[in-house]
Amino acid sequence: MFSLPHPGAGHVLADLLRYSLGLSAWKQFQASRWSLRVNPSSGNLHPTEAYLVAGAAAGLGDTPAVYHYAPDRHVVEQRCTFSSTLLDSAGGPTCFIALTSIHWREAWKYGERAFRYCQHDLGHAMAAIRIAAALAGLGARILPDWSHADIAALTGIVLELVPFFAGLMGAQDLTEYLSSATPLTDLISQVWGSTLQNIVIIGALFAVLNAILAITLQFARILWSSARDRAWPDAVNATLGRVHHRFQSPWVATLILGTVATALCFASDLVTTVTFTAVLIIVLYGLIAIAALVSRVRDKDTPRPSRMPFWPLPPLLALAGVVIALTQQKPHDIWIVVILFGVAAVYYIAYLHRARHDRWVPHTVPEETL
Repeated sequence: MFSLPHPGAGHVLADLLRYSLGLSAWKQFQASRWSLRVNPSSGNLHPTEAYLVAGAAAGLGDTPAVYHYAPDRHVVEQRCTFSSTLLDSAGGPTCFIALTSIHWREAWKYGERAFRYCQHDLGHAMAAIRIAAALAGLGARILPDWSHADIAALTGIVLELVPFFAGLMGAQDLTEYLSSATPLTDLISQVWGSTLQNIVIIGALFAVLNAILAITLQFARILWSSARDRAWPDAVNATLGRVHHRFQSPWVATLILGTVATALCFASDLVTTVTFTAVLIIVLYGLIAIAALVSRVRDKDTPRPSRMPFWPLPPLLALAGVVIALTQQKPHDIWIVVILFGVAAVYYIAYLHRARHDRWVPHTVPEETL
C-alpha cells in the first residue's frame, strides 16, 4: 500500500508498474522469440498476477476502481468501480497492489515444486514493487494482517466461488438440484423465470466458445514446443516450428491443430467426444499416480517440497479409483486410448530413443539458475 501524489499520479503509477512487473526485453533464437520481465520468475513462467485498487487520480480514473495489470501491453484493465467513501479513511489517493498466483503456469513443468516456486515468485514481485516505489519516492509497505480471503474479495477472484455456493444455498430441493443435468439454469428458471435462464445459457455458450479458442491456442503452442524440442524429423520440426514474423504466433501448428479438431468435430458426436475425453483424463491421472510411485522408489534421495503424507497410500488409492472408473467406460473409448499410447510407445522406441541425446531435447532451464 502507498499514497499516490496528487499531480501526475497516473504517470507515476505507470513507471512503478513498468519498472517492477513490466517487460524489460525481448530475446530471439532462430524461430523462437520470448519476452523477459523485470521481476525474476522460475523458468520465465510468471505465475504472478497484479491487481490495483486505487482512488480517483489524474491519468488513472475519475472514480475509485479495481484494475488488473497486463504487462504484455503495459496497461491496466478496469474490473469495477466503487464509492469513494471506501477509501476516505485512508487519507488521500491511496493505492493497493494485490498479488495472486496462477499455479498451473508452474505446475505443468515443475509438478510438486510449483507451489514453492509460486511463493518464490511472489517474493520477487514484492521486492520489485518496493524497489520501484522507492525510486518513485513512494513509501510502499506490506499489509501482513490481510488474509487470503480479504485479498480474494478485494481483487474480485472470490466471485468465482459465489455462484457455486449460491446455488447450493438457494436450491428449494437439494436432492433434485444435485441430480439435475443443468442445476444452475434450472434454479434460475424456478426463481427468476425462463427469460433470465435463456440469457444465462447464451452467455455460457459464448464462454464455452472462448474456452475452446483458448484450449486450441494452448495445445497449438504445445505442438509448436514439440518441434522446438526436436521431437519430430527435421523437416516436420522446421514446419511446425514456424512463427509469424509480425504476430509472433505459431501459425502453422495452430492451423494444423484447428483443422484436425474441426474435422474430428464433424466426424464424431458430442457423446463420443465427452466419453473419450473422460477416458483419456482418467488414464492421465493413472500415469501421474504411477509416476509418484516410481519416482519415490527409484529416486529416494531426491529433495521434495512435499512429503506426501501416508505414502504410498495416496497414489495407490488414485490407481484404485482409476481402475474402478475405467470399468465404467465404453470399451470402444478405452481401445482408442490404448491404440494412441501404443503408437506413441512405438514412435518413442523406434525413433526418439535411438538418438535420445539429439532428439526430444526439452527446452528447460537448469534449476540452479532459477
